[in-house]
Amino acid sequence: ELNLDLVQFPRPVYIFEIRIIPLGARVQADFPGGHRLGATNPSSFQLEFFVNDLSKRSASTFERLGSLDYKQNVDIQFPVSNKV
Repeated sequence: ELNLDLVQFPRPVYIFEIRIIPLGARVQADFPGGHRLGATNPSSFQLEFFVNDLSKRSASTFERLGSLDYKQNVDIQFPVSNKV
C-alpha cells in the first residue's frame, strides 16, 4: 500500500535532519502545552524523501533526497547529506 504525505513550510528552509517520532515518545515543542506524543504506526516501514529544490527554479518535479528503513526506537533519524 502506498501512502503519501506532504510537509510544507511558509518560506524556504534548509533541512539537516528528518526525525520520525516513535509511538508514545514525548517531544518538547514550541507551542502552548509544550509537549506532544509520537503517533507513528506501524512500528517499521520504508520511507522515501523528496524535496522541491528552489535552486532549480525551472524544475517541475521533486528531487529524491534519500530513503530510511524506519524501525521504532532503532532507526528514527535521516541525516540529510545532500545540500539542497
